[in-house]
Amino acid sequence: MKIEIDTEFCDQLFKQILIEDWKLVKMELNRLKSIENPLHRSLEDIKTQKKLKKAYETIIRYTHSYDEANEIVGVEK
Repeated sequence: MKIEIDTEFCDQLFKQILIEDWKLVKMELNRLKSIENPLHRSLEDIKTQKKLKKAYETIIRYTHSYDEANEIVGVEK
C-alpha cells in the first residue's frame, strides 16, 4: 500500500515537531537550573541542554520565516 503525503504537510509537521522539541529542551534546562545543589553530572547536563537549545533555535531560524522565528524564539541577540 502506497500513501502519498503532501510536501507542504510534511514541512509543517517538521516545523511543529521542531518547536515542540525546542520547548521540551527549554523545560528540561529550567528544571536543571532549579536544582539547589547540582551535582557535577547536572552541571554537565545544563551545558549540554544549553548547546541543544541554541542548536534548535538556529534550525528554527533556518526553517521558519524571520517573523515566525522571532515570534517563537525571540529576537536574536
